[in-house]
Amino acid sequence: MDKIISLIILGVMVGGIYSLIALGFVFIYKSSKILNLAHGQFLMFFAYVTYTLISQAHLPFVAAVIIVLVLSALVGVFVERFTIRPLMGQSILATIIMTFALGFIVEGIVILISKGYYASLPAFLPTGMWKLGAINISHQYLAILVLTLLLFAACMWFYQGSRAGLAMRAVAEDHITTASTGISVAQTFRLSWVIACLLAVISGLLLSSLYDVHIDLAGYGIAKGLPVILLGGLESMGGALVGGLIVGLAEMFGAGYIDPLVGGGFREVVPFILMVLILMVKPYGIFGLVKIERV
Repeated sequence: MDKIISLIILGVMVGGIYSLIALGFVFIYKSSKILNLAHGQFLMFFAYVTYTLISQAHLPFVAAVIIVLVLSALVGVFVERFTIRPLMGQSILATIIMTFALGFIVEGIVILISKGYYASLPAFLPTGMWKLGAINISHQYLAILVLTLLLFAACMWFYQGSRAGLAMRAVAEDHITTASTGISVAQTFRLSWVIACLLAVISGLLLSSLYDVHIDLAGYGIAKGLPVILLGGLESMGGALVGGLIVGLAEMFGAGYIDPLVGGGFREVVPFILMVLILMVKPYGIFGLVKIERV
């Protein structure tokens, strides 16, 4: 029983990180129906930039993070203006391929400059363990889960209660009708990319606090974030949270009970198994919106 409880706790905490990664996908998709396949590369890139500012420019951690957050907002504006907006009116597939290519460009630049080295950020989260009998709870994982829940609450409030969030909801429903009311569709798209890049910074820092800064962080976009949003629903913030927790739990139970039987590696496959199963049963995800078109 202690093992089951430990796996549940660890699965929820790890799933929180996956949910935060998925939230970056959701913000862009909700407003523009674009699946940003470069999100993982962005979070890896911003983690490397943060490390470089600390190690090479000798900036304090907080100052480096503030600079990277500002930089990420500028990157979001640049990407939307010069790579996404020129494709407005074209096939959604063309835009998705553009993000896919953009991800490879970002990853190639990082490899070219950094040579793919591993690096460690200064510890910025609580360390140690909290013991409940035979169960150990990591302070670091717990802090990440709390930060994730706070960010989800802030993003949901923004989307439901702010004027900019209401504009994003309107644009998500109908671009043409929304534009006729005076709301700038291009500005709304730009804002969604800025928010997604800010979330990429936070996701990258939290992942780096656990696994260090390295090129493989880019894989978390496709390997973790994508299965989570397909499981929870591409347009649902709540679905991103629930989907991340489900994937985290499935990974931990797979690692705890199936990996010893097959020699390891099953944990890495679990997200894709869940993704395939949910697409077979509910193509729009658990909380996704079913599109009904009149023909």
